[in-house]
Amino acid sequence: MIDFEGLTPIGRPAEPIEVAALALRPRDGRLVETGRFEDLMRPPADVPVTVRDVQLKGITQRMLTSAAPLLR
Repeated sequence: MIDFEGLTPIGRPAEPIEVAALALRPRDGRLVETGRFEDLMRPPADVPVTVRDVQLKGITQRMLTSAAPLLR
């Protein structure tokens, strides 16, 4: 399972800020977690984290400040 979170500035494409992956395997009729990964990506300086973004995603500007920028 892979999940992305992003910011959606007006008039621009979405900017990714987080990627997470969860590895699952079937065991005894159930899915069991066998690994996980998550990492934050710093958005461009002109793409702010809004109050609504924090409410929806739980990711703050402070958390993203120390993250590596997305390589394009």
